[in-house]
Amino acid sequence: MLIHIILASLMRCGHRVGDCAVMCVRDVASTLKGYYRDKTLGHIDTGYSCSDSFTQGKYEDSVEYVPSGYTAITAMLRHVRLTEDDVFVDFGCGKGRVICAIATQRLRKVIGIEVDKTLADIARANLTNLIKVSVTRTPAEVLHSDATAFDPRDGTIFFMFNPFERKTLEDVLNNIKTSLISHPRDIRILYNNPKHGVVLDMQDWLVAEGEIDNSLVYVWRNRPVSQIDSAGTGECLARTPAGLCGVG
Repeated sequence: MLIHIILASLMRCGHRVGDCAVMCVRDVASTLKGYYRDKTLGHIDTGYSCSDSFTQGKYEDSVEYVPSGYTAITAMLRHVRLTEDDVFVDFGCGKGRVICAIATQRLRKVIGIEVDKTLADIARANLTNLIKVSVTRTPAEVLHSDATAFDPRDGTIFFMFNPFERKTLEDVLNNIKTSLISHPRDIRILYNNPKHGVVLDMQDWLVAEGEIDNSLVYVWRNRPVSQIDSAGTGECLARTPAGLCGVG
């Protein structure tokens, strides 16, 4: 198991192995922590696994699954005050680590969106295991779907860990914006290690709130619906550093 974890971490570094030893060590520590947290949570398996191929979405820009670290998840849960009216949506949920953790809280619903059927099936199995051990407190489901085809009208909290590239992200954001006009509400977008944070910065209907407790998870909220159409374009409101990257 340990050898597999080390190899998985080194594979993420590719040809930069010699320049990212510290990153590899951190990856190993995070993977080990994730493994034991998975077992503690409900004998689930949400860890990274190497894949030579995975399903692509509409724009063929899907990214290989790597799970969010539990440190980031804990920071999110501490910062975001979830209510029983919230619907949490994870775009590119992979094996379901984030949705499994969120499902232990009290919300209206938790939804995972995953374009790869193999990963979606694993996420569903993980949720089933949580239900068996009576850990879940919220209805949860995994949809095998392209993120651009998902109707976000019920969502109030949207999460991403770089599951796709810019083109798909732009479509997803446009769908959320359109849903706000037809179904006015307050929403937040949580973006872990935002590779394309600038895309959110450029949205005239979003306001950046910054990073959560040095977790690399950044938060945006929507402007009041009455301001969405009248807001100016091109205003850079973000406080996200350039060059951050990650996947999952």
